[in-house]
Amino acid sequence: MPNNNRLFEIADIMTVNDVCAHLGVSRVTLYRWIKDPKMNFPDSIRLNTRQGWRKKDIDNWIKVIGA
Repeated sequence: MPNNNRLFEIADIMTVNDVCAHLGVSRVTLYRWIKDPKMNFPDSIRLNTRQGWRKKDIDNWIKVIGA
């Protein structure tokens, strides 16, 4: 029997394109924020060869920066 909590977590992972759309920014801007320590952008997680973020981490980051 699959762990339903784990499936929910996987469904809550955002890709680069998802994050850009959610924040209304380009990929270039997103990568600048990732590299800038002052932005304190959430750490990504690796999905094999892809990069992703937990939606709750992105939403919390938005609250912290006051956007």
